[in-house]
Amino acid sequence: MSRSLVEESGMRFIVDSDKLFRVEKVRPAKSMFGVKVAEFAELYSDHLINIIEAKSSSPRPDNTLNFETYIGDIANKLEDTLLLINALRLNRFVDAEMQDFPSAMRHADLSKTMDFHFFLVIKGSQKEWLMPLQNALISRMSTLLQIWNIKSSSVKVINDVMAHDMGIIE
Repeated sequence: MSRSLVEESGMRFIVDSDKLFRVEKVRPAKSMFGVKVAEFAELYSDHLINIIEAKSSSPRPDNTLNFETYIGDIANKLEDTLLLINALRLNRFVDAEMQDFPSAMRHADLSKTMDFHFFLVIKGSQKEWLMPLQNALISRMSTLLQIWNIKSSSVKVINDVMAHDMGIIE
């Protein structure tokens, strides 16, 4: 395993560079209008892909308009990333720059049930602000979660302190 650091939103994420997918680097993500992608995805184990979105701040839940826009944007990024990963795994883009798509993720056994975890990591966020964000994100993503049979507990909103304690960031 080749560990390295990925800097996003002022945080240094600890990743396995052989299993890291910088989603924005593949041609489909760069060329499709309206597609938004998360910072990166990592094949965490043979059957688990973590999709990570990092932010340096978030609106407070009582700021309704900004909060709803923020949640919608984050949900779109996480959902589009999941769909793009699976489209690439199914070879839907024959001209894609596959060198940027990790071999381990590309060749993961499609006959196994692949689990996905979605992380929103917010630098400096107060712990009491996280649960309303997480609940809103789960609600916004509920259709996708149902269709892909993903548990709502797979959507996690954490701050940098929690991410550090989990070994996600340095």
